Amino acid sequence: MNEAEARTILIHLSEGRAPDSDKPLAMDGVWNHPDVVRALAIAARRLKNSQRDRPARHGTAWTEEEDRLLLDGFDAGTTQADLAREHKRSSGSVRSRLILHGRIEGKTRFTQDSRPQPAG
Repeated sequence: MNEAEARTILIHLSEGRAPDSDKPLAMDGVWNHPDVVRALAIAARRLKNSQRDRPARHGTAWTEEEDRLLLDGFDAGTTQADLAREHKRSSGSVRSRLILHGRIEGKTRFTQDSRPQPAG
């Protein structure tokens, strides 16, 4: 589950609707308590705000294919900023992958063990 999915569930619950069916929840459930409704609404807003400036693929694992496309683009002269936009990633994420794969020098918190493993 990603943050957008969690936010959708929280919004449904705060509005008294079942997340899986959109049907009204029973009136006597704990989700109908005013403090619970407010807490769910606050949590949903915070999740929305935390996602506001993040690229679409923020926090998702890099695939072997995406790494290959990133490296091919970098080797062809595409700037890191353009690569970040193309891959819907942050510039820091692109930089970390380029360091990991030896295309640029620098420090990253990842190790070679962070590389995607072949399916098998």
